[in-house]
Amino acid sequence: MAAILAVLQRRGYERARRRERIFRDRSQPLELGDCDIFRKYRFTRDGCMHVINLIRPLLQHDTQRNQALPPELQVFIALNFYATGAVLDSTATIHGITRSTASRVIHRVSVTLGTLKHEIIKFPTTMEEVNRAQWSTEHTLD
Repeated sequence: MAAILAVLQRRGYERARRRERIFRDRSQPLELGDCDIFRKYRFTRDGCMHVINLIRPLLQHDTQRNQALPPELQVFIALNFYATGAVLDSTATIHGITRSTASRVIHRVSVTLGTLKHEIIKFPTTMEEVNRAQWSTEHTLD
């Protein structure tokens, strides 16, 4: 009986060693059409690129190890979560990552955006700016 268990264990170890690692092909949100980007992320393509370029240096990983998420994908994951108010599972599934990775990415992007809030968030200061902001909000297509 012990010999049979030893053979089965050896086969299990051999299979584990030979198992090929599979890396998922993560979606590339910038390959979507403009309407799809706006629907999923509530930003235009130019708006997304502005945010990405603004925080890219702060999100860049110093490692090439373990298929690090590029800053572009990190921003899109966070924007999707903000735009949909979804649970982490759906945001993670859409982007081909785990729920824990989605949580860490959203936290990291949120903190990074928070440090740049004075550069990103602009409130209207004159009545003309208020009227322009109200007009553009009323005429935004969903």
